[in-house]
Amino acid sequence: MTQEKGGERRAHPLPMPLAEAWIRDHGEAYAGRWVALRDYELVAAADSFTELKRQIPSLADVLVTVIE
Repeated sequence: MTQEKGGERRAHPLPMPLAEAWIRDHGEAYAGRWVALRDYELVAAADSFTELKRQIPSLADVLVTVIE
């Protein structure tokens, strides 16, 4: 999500409760990996950010994190 402010694009913070629930429910299976989440949906998973970015060229409206 982005908003225009004085010609500048800024990212909106994503609502986290659904992503946090996904991490709580499924994160153990992805330990040590990068994941991209949209709400309660896994969009992509990879061993590196570079690999993840190749899978999903646009990170708009996606939460990207490493599962520890």
